[in-house]
Amino acid sequence: MKKLIGSIGALAAVGLLSYPGFGYLVEKGLQHQINAMPKQYGMVLELKDFQRHWFTSEAKLFWKWDIPAHLKQNMQGQTITVSPKHYEKEIQLHIYHGPLVIQNFKPFFGVGYASTQFKWPFTANNEVAPVEFAKESILPQVNVTMALDFLMHTHWKTEVPQFKLIDKDKKSQINWGGFVLKNTISANLNKIKGSLDLKDLDIKKPDANLSLSALDSEYDFKLDPVGIYVGDADFSLNHLALAKDVEIDKLKIKNIADIHDNLFSTRFDGSLKSANINGFRFGPFNADIKISQINAQALAKAQETFHQQQNASPSFRNKGFLSVVAALPELLKFGAKLDLTQFHLVLPEGTIDSHLSLSVPADDTQSPMMNLQRMQALTGDANFNVSKTLLNNWLIDVLQKQIQSQQQLSLDPAATAATPQDIAQMATSRTTEKVDALVKAGVLVEQGDKYTLNLKLQNGQVTVNNLPFDPAWLYF
Repeated sequence: MKKLIGSIGALAAVGLLSYPGFGYLVEKGLQHQINAMPKQYGMVLELKDFQRHWFTSEAKLFWKWDIPAHLKQNMQGQTITVSPKHYEKEIQLHIYHGPLVIQNFKPFFGVGYASTQFKWPFTANNEVAPVEFAKESILPQVNVTMALDFLMHTHWKTEVPQFKLIDKDKKSQINWGGFVLKNTISANLNKIKGSLDLKDLDIKKPDANLSLSALDSEYDFKLDPVGIYVGDADFSLNHLALAKDVEIDKLKIKNIADIHDNLFSTRFDGSLKSANINGFRFGPFNADIKISQINAQALAKAQETFHQQQNASPSFRNKGFLSVVAALPELLKFGAKLDLTQFHLVLPEGTIDSHLSLSVPADDTQSPMMNLQRMQALTGDANFNVSKTLLNNWLIDVLQKQIQSQQQLSLDPAATAATPQDIAQMATSRTTEKVDALVKAGVLVEQGDKYTLNLKLQNGQVTVNNLPFDPAWLYF
């Protein structure tokens, strides 16, 4: 019995003595992760004033954000210069040392656990003055917790519980259903896994309403040795309504990215049940697109250049497009493939179905430019199925605009301007004649209520339904 009591006492003593040591590990682990975070978009985090005690510690987290001067358009369409701005916020952290932490009546076994809370108003540089709300309002707050496990993985949780804001005149209201963001980050930041969940959001104003429900996302990434995060992510939105003009139902997007043999590939899979925009209904919609055989090292270099430009001056950032164009030869050095395996879209006037495949050959010349021989070696195959009504109405609309433009540019003062009815009739007649001619020539193939086209690209030559492409097909 004495030996048992002695062993228990020894374990208890070791446990008590371990708390300061775990406090040291918490400090180093936090500092390491914050230092390793990329300093992008002018945003910086700094951990300061770490006061370590036996079972707990106190620290301050400084958040700084510098927004450089930039150009934007105002409501009148004028380009204006926005002055640079600097924001900063001091965040108090209360940290519990491991190996055993009891927080909110829940045990946690690990190195440490930290928490902090923000309450309204969320001020920065004292620029945001408190806003008065009706007494029925429930003011928002943000709860942030951090747990460091024995593997030195950091588990972050950001929660914005339900709140309700009603303005003093009770003309506007915001109902927030709750939001939770979870992230698990490895010690060296080479693995990131997390999820996002927003229950619902309702904004009611005299001039506009917004309603959103069930927005969520999950992601799991790891850092490849070339310097690119690969993995999978998905996003879903149950419903979104903006005033009476926009309504979206069941939007889902999934992305998978991977690197194999120094070649990057990514796949996007998206679907939409329906979308009502300005009284027109679109959907359902499904698409599956894959891009593969991209030079991973060149992509990593281009990505690094892009991130550097985020903190640069506006004049330097404007060169971003040119840098992307310059990187294309290296990105496509080993060839590239674009595969649209599924595309189905229902429009108010009909449907579009398509399949597409395009390949860029590998570069054997070591040329820094996209040479003509490579461009001529592009190969591709595409199939299109388009509703007759959709194609005819689109062509009529294009022709109406062309006829109107020709009238406006006419230099004959004696010419009589055609009425909108005359223009519509003229465009309809020309469209019927042109489509009939294309069907007769075999450019368009009728299948029930649809037209079908098969396009092929080989050795710089384009064929449509096995016919050599003729630019005259596009003339009306």
